[in-house]
Amino acid sequence: MADYWGFEAWELPQIFALDASTYVLGLLIIFFMKFESLTLREAEKGSLWQRLKIGWDYLKGEPYVFLFGVLTHAVFITVLLHVFELSPTYVKQCLAGEGDSVASIFAISEVLYSVGAVLAGLAIQRIFKGFSFLSAIILLTLITLLEYGAMFSFYSVGVFWAVSLLLGLTNAGVRVIRVSYLFEVVPNQVIGRANSIFGISNTLFRLGFLALFSLPFFHEKGQVVFSFLIFMGFLGLSAGILGAYYGPIVGKRETAEEEEE
Repeated sequence: MADYWGFEAWELPQIFALDASTYVLGLLIIFFMKFESLTLREAEKGSLWQRLKIGWDYLKGEPYVFLFGVLTHAVFITVLLHVFELSPTYVKQCLAGEGDSVASIFAISEVLYSVGAVLAGLAIQRIFKGFSFLSAIILLTLITLLEYGAMFSFYSVGVFWAVSLLLGLTNAGVRVIRVSYLFEVVPNQVIGRANSIFGISNTLFRLGFLALFSLPFFHEKGQVVFSFLIFMGFLGLSAGILGAYYGPIVGKRETAEEEEE
């Protein structure tokens, strides 16, 4: 087996075994968590369409919650596309000539992305302690924009690895803060239905980007980087709209806190 930086590479069965062990560990953690329902929730009946309509009807009456839920998925959408679709192509087209193999460059970036996500879970609330929740999300979105700008501007393995670490942090950070807001402002009875609507919008955006990036243009030598320019525009637009409706979005949370008191 090959050695990388003094570490012996694992075979696929060992990798799958480690991956499976994380699911077992997660299952055990969930199993031993104590749960106490704080609100009563009625069981819902009806077809899938009827249940989705519950979420849609709620969000039609809460346009700022709808905007927040859709636009704060922007970082997640771009990161998911980058990590699973564009990153291997970027490494092959732009970085493989620096001496390391495509596989090793990509694998290390995946590890660094995971480290960044763990760091976000542990420290994101402390890092943005002095910020409002929406300011933190807008800032993390703009940082993600700059990360794609760095990969567009600098064809460097070191920059790619640094961006991978930061993408893990910014993506997980936005998701942690985002979920906290939605749980506070959306009634428990409709939170699942509202999240289904947000999930559909997320999927539609990703399908649209995938269709665009499947064009031959993005697969010619070095041109995958233009996908990062598109991501930058998408993130900038999302951050701009969130900033434009800053007051109503924040006000919705303040109203929910007052009603709870």
